[in-house]
Amino acid sequence: WFDQIDPAKVAIFDCKLNVPQDLKGLEYVTLWHYKQANAKLDRLPDSNTVEYLEMNLGGTTSLNGIGRFPALRRLELHHCTKLESDHGVSEVASSLKHFHVHTCKKFTLLGELMCLKHLEVLRLNDCGDLEDLEFLHEFPRLIDFRFVGTKVKSGDLSPILAHQNLKSVGFDDKRHYNLKTRQIEAALAEKYPGPFQDFVYKDEWTTFKYSDFQPS
Repeated sequence: WFDQIDPAKVAIFDCKLNVPQDLKGLEYVTLWHYKQANAKLDRLPDSNTVEYLEMNLGGTTSLNGIGRFPALRRLELHHCTKLESDHGVSEVASSLKHFHVHTCKKFTLLGELMCLKHLEVLRLNDCGDLEDLEFLHEFPRLIDFRFVGTKVKSGDLSPILAHQNLKSVGFDDKRHYNLKTRQIEAALAEKYPGPFQDFVYKDEWTTFKYSDFQPS
């Protein structure tokens, strides 16, 4: 929980008011309304400590410059409506484990995403169409994949079941898909019967992390 993290390591910035000039010592950073005319992230200062970066209502068109955060483990992009592609994300290929893109309708895959060999969680919700899911085999450590509100044009969802380690999947059923949610959930439950999530609780709230990864 964020309120259990050392406050000195957490910061939220509204870039309409001010773009951060120094991220020294920060590990968890949330940016609102970050915009960049040249499609890069070079208005942001370098940081070797930031592990979590969340961008909301951002105006950048690419992720060029994300490599200024070499320790980045989790990247979330919400309602960044101008974001067009995965261009630049390969800059954090050695560290990124969790990539979440939400309501970025122009976002499409150009190929750099496939460089993220340490990726364990991939969420492409309400994004541009995916041609197919053949790219999933590029992520040998992937545990969780979600594409709610994002259409797979080929309709072939079999790469989900062919993946060696995928345990949790979320998507909308569509008429042209060759597999339904219930079929995939049943197949994954049979394939991985044991628990793979560690839950934590606080008052009426609950969340989880994935258990220590053991590749197949």
